[in-house]
Amino acid sequence: MPNKRPTFVLLVVACLVVGGTLFQTYRFDQQIERNRALEDTATQQLHATDLALADVQQAQAGYVAAGQGAAFWMNRFDEAMTRVEGTLRERQQTTESSGALTHYDAAIEELEALRISDRRARNYVSNGQLIMASDVVYVESLEILTRIRGNISAARDTEVFASRQFMTQTTQFRQALAVGGLVFTFLVAVAAFRKIGAAPVEDTATTPKVVVQPSPQAGLGDAADV
Repeated sequence: MPNKRPTFVLLVVACLVVGGTLFQTYRFDQQIERNRALEDTATQQLHATDLALADVQQAQAGYVAAGQGAAFWMNRFDEAMTRVEGTLRERQQTTESSGALTHYDAAIEELEALRISDRRARNYVSNGQLIMASDVVYVESLEILTRIRGNISAARDTEVFASRQFMTQTTQFRQALAVGGLVFTFLVAVAAFRKIGAAPVEDTATTPKVVVQPSPQAGLGDAADV
């Protein structure tokens, strides 16, 4: 009887390779979905930050405009700044891109500069020096806001680029793994079938035995001689 152990081992190895390939492919798919979700979250948060910065700028402009009074706009400025800083610090803690982290750090530093500028504008408003307050709001603070927006835009671009690059590399790994697994499984299957085909076949057919019967005439001849 032929030894079937090598063939069995090959088939087991093929099954393990197929299972491992499917499992790792599933993990790659999960990583891609997770990364896509992180990219969407970052994009949405930074878009909300852009809107909050618009509120910051509008609130400061309200300091020197007739209408609801400076106190209303100062409170609105504080609320908008809280939203901006909260989002930037969250991105600072959760981002997986070192390049984006640099821009978040710079934007948070600029927020402190904007608060210092805002305090100067408020002092001028309190003293009735609206022209001086306007210079701070429309020149100094506006320049700081422009730098903050630039850092946020750069952080967004960096986050998206890093995310797309990661997904591209992961997809390439996934495809290479799938192709490699299929090729290996095919080669193992071919080797297994060759071993099965090369196994010796036992000849179960038996050659019939020829029994020679004594001739009746030969027996009669012997008797006559006697």
